[in-house]
Amino acid sequence: MIAKSTTGSSFRGLANYLEGEQKIAFKEAHNLAGDHKDHYVRMMEDTASMSKAEQPVYHVSLSYSPEDIPSKKMMLEDGHQALQKLGLEDHQAVFVAHGDTDHKHLHMMINRVNPDSGKAWNTFGDHYKLRGIAKELEQQRDYQKTRLLNPDRDFELTNGEYHQIKENGLENMPLKAKAEFYELDTVFDQATSWEELRGELSEIGLQVKRKGRGGVLLEVATGQTLKLSRIDSDLGRNQSLGRLEKRLGNRKEFEQLLEAHKALKNHLPDKEVRQAFGRIAREQFGSGSIRKSSMKALGKTLSASINIGKTIKGLTHLANSSNPMRGVAKMGLALAKKVTRDLNQDRGLGR
Repeated sequence: MIAKSTTGSSFRGLANYLEGEQKIAFKEAHNLAGDHKDHYVRMMEDTASMSKAEQPVYHVSLSYSPEDIPSKKMMLEDGHQALQKLGLEDHQAVFVAHGDTDHKHLHMMINRVNPDSGKAWNTFGDHYKLRGIAKELEQQRDYQKTRLLNPDRDFELTNGEYHQIKENGLENMPLKAKAEFYELDTVFDQATSWEELRGELSEIGLQVKRKGRGGVLLEVATGQTLKLSRIDSDLGRNQSLGRLEKRLGNRKEFEQLLEAHKALKNHLPDKEVRQAFGRIAREQFGSGSIRKSSMKALGKTLSASINIGKTIKGLTHLANSSNPMRGVAKMGLALAKKVTRDLNQDRGLGR
């Protein structure tokens, strides 16, 4: 058995995929009023709105070996056991089994947001948990032990790589083997944004870096690198920075945004102010221009800020140092000072 997971932002988008024509073998709703797509999508969206989580959609798939022929009852029991082991049994979920391949597989669309507490479940380390769940189900059900075999691609690590992992642990495996073990081809293919891909890779200590005219996979702890072209795609082609940029957007702009958000977090104490500046930064790095409505919204946020003095201090630092937000910080600083003058005048303290 292979257990995989991804996160996303659209319940409807995933539901449309799961309920695509000629795919469904069966489906079941869990902690929901029914299994009609429009109804359960709205319910899950309403629950997700209780949290500020940007990616409330959690997608888990259980893929069985072609030799295994579990019944509907067994597959649903496996799904519920996975939910329980992950600590998600109180969350909303939809189980959908597909019958469009030579091996059975069960998809679970799960709401990360708990309907009672409104808090989002933390996905950290879920890949390790899912591998443990798959191993436990193999033992309990006497399913085919897939070890490191991926039934989608008929891939298996060499004996040498397998024994090296067994002796030295996952942390010390060769980077190419690590990419295969964590099925990074699927992670790359299913990512819908650089932010999503970055989050998935960071869980196992990896990053995508630009090198020369292409890109590499970097293991942060060891400095090992692997050309992206050596990561085969489930879509029938090798990965490359160019192909990823066509799908996910300009990598350089994303890196600038990361630096911008880091600078904002270090120097602006007010979360709402940081978010307003973050929106402006995305506009600047994206289209190269900033909408008047965004500046107007920033002005309102600054007016409501209780830390306007600290905000001005932080913006002054950003405006006078080398960072991606320097230009935006200068505009923001001028606006913050104007807001302060206006507030002082309203209070009868204007000079």
